[in-house]
Amino acid sequence: MIQNGTVFKLSDIPLETRLHEGRMKRYSIRTQGAQIVFGTITPQPLDKQKNHRAPHDHPYDMLLVVLDGCMMQDVEGIDHPVTGGSAMIVPAYYMHRGYAQGDRSAVLFEIFSPVRHDYIDLNDYQKKDYPDDGAPWVRDRELFSWTKWTRNDSWKKKPPLYKLAEMPVDTRLHEGRMRRRSLRTQQCQTVWAEITPQKGKQGHHRAPQDHPFDQLIIVNKGRLCVEIGGREQEMPPGSAVIVPPFTMHRSYAVGGDTVEMMEIFSPPRADYAHLVQWQNEVFPDQGQPWVNPEYDSWNRPPGL
Repeated sequence: MIQNGTVFKLSDIPLETRLHEGRMKRYSIRTQGAQIVFGTITPQPLDKQKNHRAPHDHPYDMLLVVLDGCMMQDVEGIDHPVTGGSAMIVPAYYMHRGYAQGDRSAVLFEIFSPVRHDYIDLNDYQKKDYPDDGAPWVRDRELFSWTKWTRNDSWKKKPPLYKLAEMPVDTRLHEGRMRRRSLRTQQCQTVWAEITPQKGKQGHHRAPQDHPFDQLIIVNKGRLCVEIGGREQEMPPGSAVIVPPFTMHRSYAVGGDTVEMMEIFSPPRADYAHLVQWQNEVFPDQGQPWVNPEYDSWNRPPGL
């Protein structure tokens, strides 16, 4: 289990190119419970674009977020174009496959929880902190629940497809200067946040907190100051940090530019359930307890 708050530079993470006939460049960063894979897929020639991969399914649901371009997702034999600014949840045991469609690259990320055993080599650089080999994801072909790809089971519904810009916005943190949107799967929760820096004196105005699970923070724009275990460090754009379990921490925006960031939590947070209330029809549970309210100092009680 990770014990420090190392800041990763995303551009330094090793790239891998074995999928989509070498047209996909991807890299990954993980926590104990979740794995995010960033990828860029160069499309096939326009006159040859179609699915060349065999369909597969797995026992956990997957979140696909397309940032630019278009991914054509074939789910249960039905094509779904997932365009830039959209997200799709591929539920557990749904047969699926996909390819980049159109004339420009598809830029995307996928979130898996638990971590995928067949993708664990993407996180070899994190082996010191996470020595486990992940969990089985893709099922053996003989375990498929039917024989023909085009068959739809009656209990399966249309996979959820979302527009990120249409997700509800919450503004209750950082004195109203933080705008948050969230999307969850069964095992994981992703939060997109924008934080406007304070005017005048910038610094920590929130009490530190800790939680029993590790948390991934990724900064896309602006600069974020994070305090982890009493040590402050600045996160520039294109950086990520993992907050270890039971480590007191807090953060704030620095400089003059709005911070755009992502946070990944696995399992979903009970105290963030209000952010994904709009998904209650799909995920009626309220997540798991995260924040330890009884601890309000940097000192851990004996034995923890």
